[in-house]
Amino acid sequence: MSARVIVIGGSDQGRQAIDIIEDGGVAHVVGVLDRELSKGELVAGYPVLGSDEDLGQCAASTSATA
Repeated sequence: MSARVIVIGGSDQGRQAIDIIEDGGVAHVVGVLDRELSKGELVAGYPVLGSDEDLGQCAASTSATA
């Protein structure tokens, strides 16, 4: 089972992190947390789940492991 990852930040660095995770093939991105973007917007095809303040709740609801 591969790690389920929530990326914090939807800017260029967050998109770069998503690219690296996808290229590595050992983890699955389940969503993004960002203070500036609205919940439901997409970042590199992944939904914004909320802000960094929502990490615990989002990790539990998506079964994120990393």
